[in-house]
Amino acid sequence: MLDIVTLQAVRHAKDRIDVAFAAPLDMRAIASGGGFSTAHFIQMFNAVYGDTPGAYRTRQRVERACDLLRSVNLTVTDCVPGGGEKAGRAQPLSPAVLPCAGAQGCSWKRPQRKP
Repeated sequence: MLDIVTLQAVRHAKDRIDVAFAAPLDMRAIASGGGFSTAHFIQMFNAVYGDTPGAYRTRQRVERACDLLRSVNLTVTDCVPGGGEKAGRAQPLSPAVLPCAGAQGCSWKRPQRKP
């Protein structure tokens, strides 16, 4: 069982990740901000949230990109930078967005033919 101080420190670190989801993840700075070593912080974050900080941030980016796909008329490549990836680096996140979109590649947002 984790103590309340540890839970608060991990929650504060998660809040920092949420606010700066588009910025590079400086695990050492986030961990030291909570008074943890990097390895200990990753273990504590995983114990509290069931995911590593990197996996958590990636999931947040994918969810944001999927929200953009649903709400505006953009392609996957256009939405990925809005989800936190820099322009020209869409490939690492694009495959993760496609299952969320429920379609493969260019078929996403393709107009449906009326019968």
